[in-house]
Amino acid sequence: MVVKNDTSEIELGDMTDVDMKVYPTHDCINDCSFCMTDLRWKNSEASTEEYLNNFERAFKAYHEAGGRKVLFTGGEPTTKPKKLIGMLKIIKDFPLELVTLYTNGLYLLKKHDGNTFLPDFGYGKPLIESLNSEGLEKINLTVNHYDYGEIDCERRHEFGLYTKCLNMEGILQKTKELEMEIRLNCVLLKDYIGNPEEIENYLECAKNAGITDVYFRDLFHLENRDNSCRFSDERKLQYTDEQRVDFNKLVQGIRDLKDFEEIGQLERHRSHGKTYMFNYKDINVSFGTLKIGTEKENEITYFNFQPNGRVYRDMNGPESEIGGL
Repeated sequence: MVVKNDTSEIELGDMTDVDMKVYPTHDCINDCSFCMTDLRWKNSEASTEEYLNNFERAFKAYHEAGGRKVLFTGGEPTTKPKKLIGMLKIIKDFPLELVTLYTNGLYLLKKHDGNTFLPDFGYGKPLIESLNSEGLEKINLTVNHYDYGEIDCERRHEFGLYTKCLNMEGILQKTKELEMEIRLNCVLLKDYIGNPEEIENYLECAKNAGITDVYFRDLFHLENRDNSCRFSDERKLQYTDEQRVDFNKLVQGIRDLKDFEEIGQLERHRSHGKTYMFNYKDINVSFGTLKIGTEKENEITYFNFQPNGRVYRDMNGPESEIGGL
């Protein structure tokens, strides 16, 4: 697939192993201390009409080049229901291997009228139902601890200002009713879920809740920081550096536990990332790590569709834009 812009032609190449990561917004009310979005370059939001028009063009180019995985992320993507629903309508009839939503879950059960959210006692249906009716079948739900009540009250803000409001039980019930797949995403943090014992505690709680898929994410390793961290929130950068676990040691510790069976490994994002997969009492458990800042200029590591309605090959800065899309 060749994309033309005013000055050159850009060869997308084979997008088969490249994820299309879609950011309707960079905004999120939670303000977690380890938010990776706040360590990367951000841009302004296009209007809904411009955003959806550009998305349709970019998605079709991506799909024509062999891309088959669309991940809605952010920021918190559910704060932009009109954009989300519009994009799901666009991709609904295309053959895809994966369409999933990464979310903190705070808006999934809120009622809306297609444009704005409504009072809980008002008319309308929960956002999750509207998303499902447009073809969304998979959700990656961020749950970074199995019991927020165990965390020192003076530090709970590290996990987000509104995380305590998450209606986990309601979301699980609704996904079951809609026959949607759900995976829990948990960030590995040295002081919290950052060792084999705490991972087992987390998984036992997940098992009791009926969860069968859990992903533990390492805090990204930020290389070549003059480039990869030049737009970072310094406070959050310091926090992530302090809380980053020894990932390889942790994975080895998991291997040594009797209830974990390693079932495979997967290289991702052109070998910048790696995932280790295990089975734990019939739960699919994955541990993923990723290096940022080592991407090649002549290679599309990600197909990032940003809030401004443009596509970028990585998240290091505006110079990474893929022109013509």
